[in-house]
Amino acid sequence: QQQQQQQQQQQQQQQQQLISKLSNNQFSKIFDGFRVVNTVNDTLDLNTLTDYDNTLIYVWNSSYCTHCEKTLDELNSKHLENLKKQNINFISLFVSPKKSETYNKTVSELSSEYCSKKWNFKTYFDFDDQYFNLIKDRRAGLPQILFIKDGKITFYLKGFFDHVANPKGEASAMYDVALSAGDYTLKLNKKYKKTLGNKVDIEKTVVYKDSIFHHSYKRLEDGFTILSYSTLDPFDNYKVGPYKRYYSDSKKLKTEEEYNTNGELEGESKAYYRNGKLWYKKIFENGRLQAIEAWSIRGTSVATGNFNNGNGIVEYYDDRGKDIDITEQYKDGLLDGYKTYHRGQYTYRELYRKGQFIKRIN
Repeated sequence: QQQQQQQQQQQQQQQQQLISKLSNNQFSKIFDGFRVVNTVNDTLDLNTLTDYDNTLIYVWNSSYCTHCEKTLDELNSKHLENLKKQNINFISLFVSPKKSETYNKTVSELSSEYCSKKWNFKTYFDFDDQYFNLIKDRRAGLPQILFIKDGKITFYLKGFFDHVANPKGEASAMYDVALSAGDYTLKLNKKYKKTLGNKVDIEKTVVYKDSIFHHSYKRLEDGFTILSYSTLDPFDNYKVGPYKRYYSDSKKLKTEEEYNTNGELEGESKAYYRNGKLWYKKIFENGRLQAIEAWSIRGTSVATGNFNNGNGIVEYYDDRGKDIDITEQYKDGLLDGYKTYHRGQYTYRELYRKGQFIKRIN
């Protein structure tokens, strides 16, 4: 248990260090000490990529991305020479998280298996979750695409380019990003399920401006923004400023929060019922919960458990204020223990330690 606590403390320290590095988005600082190896066992310090004028990085793993090799084939055959002419460097980074099928394979095995098509670019291999340790959300998807200009990340995408928004294909879209030096407005058409089970077409837009990544989700039918927020980092983890979410099938506010420059919740955080009435109000200080009040859908005050000065149990009731919907355990203002979702036979729990998600327990 002591060893687990030490690991958690170390992880929190690393995240705080990352926040400070991301505050000015310096690529060389983010990847300081991060080394990967290629097919002939040459090592590469990723922070030295600032020596290049422009660099495009493609992060992938065959276990998670079945068509990544096809994308790299296309990039190699159609766009690589033009990238070189534009003095744009390209790096293929193969990651092997500990839970992936490729984790126990050697560099020579991986290079023989995945790089046998004689690509004209170097593929580097990362082990021991080095890359994913840089990201707050360890469950982040692949592939991931980054563009670096003048030592700063000017473009970041987690997941695939949408084939509707980019009919030319993933490799061609990556090439367009590189030619624009990362000054690229990303639009992805996605379909999200509404609460009622129907579907609503959403256009997601990410714009990098003034060292901040601005995210918005708009309904295509009327252009109404149902979610908007900004992040300090390209990995979409450390939010800054206001965060507002609306119900997808109306123009009524669902939640509103405020994040400080360290990516922590600060001040009042509110959630609303569909009828517009206040569900709960929380007070945060440097990311730590200090107080909470809650109301039923009719506006009457309801109990919130046994919570005082950042410690104890918080209970969220259903809209009638009758049955407990969610239970959370807190210590020093941080989730610490179990968060339980009371869903009848589908009840499940999530384990947290010092605000960090550990695992889900069905």
